[in-house]
Amino acid sequence: SLVAVGRAISIVLNLCLLQPRFVRSMVLFEVCTRPCADWVNQSIDWLEKKLPMGLPFRSRVRGFDGRPFLQRLRCPVLVVSTPGASAHECEQSRLTAESLPTSWIYQAVGEEGKGVEGYCSLVLDFEQVPARCPQ
Repeated sequence: SLVAVGRAISIVLNLCLLQPRFVRSMVLFEVCTRPCADWVNQSIDWLEKKLPMGLPFRSRVRGFDGRPFLQRLRCPVLVVSTPGASAHECEQSRLTAESLPTSWIYQAVGEEGKGVEGYCSLVLDFEQVPARCPQ
């Protein structure tokens, strides 16, 4: 089971794609599957929405962008959005939760998002969710 925050989420997503049997579940805080998109990434995103098939242009973009691969992740995932999240991170959290086939989203508001103990109990509660081994 993996817990990741912010930009470390890209490493966890890549690990889960490369070794799916290694990962039982994931908890993702302040989701950022990629840094803010430049015009090249925005153009590729626009083309991917218009065309029904994937494009080979992703291999030419530097860095790892986990968004096109989210539907391949089959382990239970909890996406947590904290009160201190930026607008970009909130949008990324929503898109990530919608793209993952086995995900839950938790949006902490007000006082409940200010304690480490609350997040620890949330992670421990999520650990009780049954997970199947990928085939």
